[in-house]
Amino acid sequence: LTDVFGATPSNVAMKLLQPGRVEGIAGVNLPMLLRVLTYRDRDMETVLQRAVSGACEGVMHFAPH
Repeated sequence: LTDVFGATPSNVAMKLLQPGRVEGIAGVNLPMLLRVLTYRDRDMETVLQRAVSGACEGVMHFAPH
């Protein structure tokens, strides 16, 4: 998990990737991190899907009525 794709942490992580064993996700936010921790005992594909959906669902605009 890295903050920004293309920044130093993600560039280093890219060198360590092993499909199905070591995967990379950039743009981490708290909802994503919570999903990764919640589903950490599941298979890699499930963790990846839940992490990305958590990140997307966790970003929203809210304003008073």
